[in-house]
Amino acid sequence: YTFLLSFTRVWVLPVVKASVQLAELLFIPLGLLALVHYGKKLIPDQKLAWPLLAYLLANLVAALVSGQRSAVLETLGRGYLIGMFLIVLTHVRALGPALQSQIMTIWQIGAGALGLLALGGHLLALLGWPNESVQVYKNYPYFGTVLRAVGLNGSGGMLVVVLLVPCLWSWYEWRHHGKSGGWLLLFLLLMVLSLSKEIVLLGLGLLLLEPRVQAMTSWKKNLLIGVTATFFLLATHWIILPRGSVKSSYLGGTQYSTEKVVLQWGSIQLVE
Repeated sequence: YTFLLSFTRVWVLPVVKASVQLAELLFIPLGLLALVHYGKKLIPDQKLAWPLLAYLLANLVAALVSGQRSAVLETLGRGYLIGMFLIVLTHVRALGPALQSQIMTIWQIGAGALGLLALGGHLLALLGWPNESVQVYKNYPYFGTVLRAVGLNGSGGMLVVVLLVPCLWSWYEWRHHGKSGGWLLLFLLLMVLSLSKEIVLLGLGLLLLEPRVQAMTSWKKNLLIGVTATFFLLATHWIILPRGSVKSSYLGGTQYSTEKVVLQWGSIQLVE
């Protein structure tokens, strides 16, 4: 499955375009085998279920409000990735603490190698040598023309997905045992350079693994999850602009906005 993730455009299909590739097809029998083998063990506990559910619902609401088919398909894709995450999580938990630590260390090293390639490509692009490890986005909201780190993953969002678990593991190791600080710095830097909205999910994960947050009562943790989900919904669906014509702004005619004004207040406005 991991090997097949590298093949991102074997074919382009009607409706779903290039969203369904070899890895997605393999997920079908893999998911069925996991259901047979693990059954109810695939259902996460409340500490994990609520963040995942909030993240998925925030994406779904934003997609439905936008009315764009591509946004709905993207949300379904994130749901599929969450399913894959739960399969891997359940399998790793079944291995026992010793093997869990060993697997996470190997995963960390592999992700680190991928991250170094992505970072090297980004530096080369900044020096004037364009390459496939970065993508140029013009008129990107709030930042203008930017270089987004994608590594070998095809998009900034997929880079975040690949680095997410090793990054969280590195954070846990650093906060609890004072280790993996170098890996953590590399992963966080690449997360920022990806300019992906999934960074919000990473931030929530880092907070929930923070010892002081882990000591909080359940309602405080749920409140934190709710606030994060609300922020994710607002920040990914509406853009703050100075009051005036959206069409004549830097977002006019771009893929990032429908140019629909949702709210005007003082000298600013919210644009969809």
